[in-house]
Amino acid sequence: MRELLAQCLGERGFETLCCDTGATLAQALAEPGLAVVVLDLQVADGDGLALSLRIRQACACPLIMVTPRGEPDERIAGPTLPANDYLAKPFEPQMLAALVGMWARSPSMVRRSDGPTYPMVAFDRWRLSRRGRHLTDEADTVVMLSKLEFRLLNALLEAPGKVLSVSQLHHAAGKATAPASPAHVDEALMQLHRKLGNGRTGNALIRRVGDNSYMIDIPATG
Repeated sequence: MRELLAQCLGERGFETLCCDTGATLAQALAEPGLAVVVLDLQVADGDGLALSLRIRQACACPLIMVTPRGEPDERIAGPTLPANDYLAKPFEPQMLAALVGMWARSPSMVRRSDGPTYPMVAFDRWRLSRRGRHLTDEADTVVMLSKLEFRLLNALLEAPGKVLSVSQLHHAAGKATAPASPAHVDEALMQLHRKLGNGRTGNALIRRVGDNSYMIDIPATG
């Protein structure tokens, strides 16, 4: 299966690095330029769930998990799901190639509420859980978000590197439980700024631009 998938991805222009055990995967994670990791939950030499958590600690790129059935394993059902996407066996290689292509082009994307929901989004040194409404950093420290902060962060991640006005962000957060005024939006954005802090480059991830606009300082993709 591994060789078949590598051939399918190669035909679509992806360079692949195949690993037959968890130990070889651990070595591969140190390679520069990784775009997407695909992990079969049924690994040959250990626990696939434990390995997925190790991947999350070592690598911020999107993780696609191949599972033995349609739903994620019951052991990983909970507020912090380790993968960005799941694919159940059996599947066509083209299905995986489509998922890899999507995540490779836009690793920090968040789908809108009327589209597919991805449980985890990785950006910079953070992972955003869409089910648990919280952030997890590289040391697995959990930072809780209010509903308004969560919606605002989703809106910013949908437009990485782009400046959004408080009015635009106010509109994006309009489905929050309590109606949010522009002043509340501005206050919540400052809270997000404090919670996220600086990224890997040393710059603040949430930046205020002018008097009433904000952006998230991660590279735009897509």
